Amino acid sequence: MTKITSRCSFTLLVLVLVGTNLFSSSSAQSPTPQTKSYFQVKEDAGVWSFVDPQKRKFFSIGINCINPKDESKGQGRSYNGLQKHGGDPDKWSSATRKRLEDWNFNTLGAWSSLRGQPYVIELSLGYSYADVFAADFEKYVQDRAVKVLKELAVESYEVLDKDPLLIGCFTSNELSWGWGFGWKNKKGLESLFEFYVNLPPESEGKKAWADYLAGAFKNDWKKLGEVWDVKVKSRDDLLKLKKIAPVSPAVYTAAEEIANGFVRKYAERYFSITDAVMRKHLPHHLNLGCRLTPSNPAPVIEVAGKYCDVISFNIYSKDLAEIREELTRLHQLSKKPVMLTEYAFLAKHNRSGNTNKDYERVVVANDRERGELYSHCAEALCKLPFLVGFHWFQYFDEPSQGRGDGENCNFGFVDVEDAVYEDLARAATEANKKVLNLRQK
Repeated sequence: MTKITSRCSFTLLVLVLVGTNLFSSSSAQSPTPQTKSYFQVKEDAGVWSFVDPQKRKFFSIGINCINPKDESKGQGRSYNGLQKHGGDPDKWSSATRKRLEDWNFNTLGAWSSLRGQPYVIELSLGYSYADVFAADFEKYVQDRAVKVLKELAVESYEVLDKDPLLIGCFTSNELSWGWGFGWKNKKGLESLFEFYVNLPPESEGKKAWADYLAGAFKNDWKKLGEVWDVKVKSRDDLLKLKKIAPVSPAVYTAAEEIANGFVRKYAERYFSITDAVMRKHLPHHLNLGCRLTPSNPAPVIEVAGKYCDVISFNIYSKDLAEIREELTRLHQLSKKPVMLTEYAFLAKHNRSGNTNKDYERVVVANDRERGELYSHCAEALCKLPFLVGFHWFQYFDEPSQGRGDGENCNFGFVDVEDAVYEDLARAATEANKKVLNLRQK
């Protein structure tokens, strides 16, 4: 089973510039460090928003991965923001924070080591296709919560919990909740329901799966056989199964309802454990969810709404109608506010030499078109009353010959030499100002 890791490399040193006015941007509405209350989220006349520690509306506009160096172990030229500042992290921090304020960004997105503005953190408390019913999964979540403190370079959760600039936490990033159903002959796709039938009979997950399926049919094995192409007469027979599929396309709808019922049970277990661990350590801060991706099963979103204060979502698309549709679906199913936590538009012609392979769906011709699309997207998104923010991925371009995993994208507001993409930055500055004026009244 593959454990999900951070979307980008995270620099361990959390950078704080001492003795500097960090809150000069009125549009960003950053709370003062002396404030003793914390970020909340609320609905007012049908419009959702964060509320900052000074009780003001706060619409979160951020960038992910704001770090002094690219630590992704890529090939070719890679970002090192310290070089032009003589290796001084405080000077880099000051200059970078000034850029963000000038561009009207008010939030330091996930996997950012920079501090001095409101920020979010990602805890990576889960991983895809886990046996969430096993006792060692709960132990994994608890152990992971302890380990993440080292990555954040924080002394303790007690110290972190007292930080009024911390908006909240993502419990995970882009977990897989199943990719369709294998019985529909979609190559390489498998639901969680099908994954669990392959677990060993003695595993807690397989036992939970067998209990669920037996309960769904009230131990009526004949009725079970009318939907599923298996011959079983007991729970023990279910434990021995290695594969399962509907008897025919005529019962696909019924089969999918049953399979999604198990996904709901899985999601309940994941969200209840991760939420409990997160709130135990950080009781004053918001649970921002697990950064869902498009087309997740409806039961996952509904269960997320029970536990999360905000539903977070990542999508890469130039189709603004598609983005709106996905965000709206999340809100309707969860009954909670939504935050877009990863999106970007990439230029075919860029200074870092990025190829943008596998991200062709968000590629435009040049930086000017990136800026135009950013403006159109911001204008469209801010009209969604349930949206509480949007975060761009990411601050700098990926290495000129790709990250360690091969990803090679022109994501940045700056190139690998720390030079600003002026057209994008200029468009974002104006668009962000309009959004904040509208949503922070």
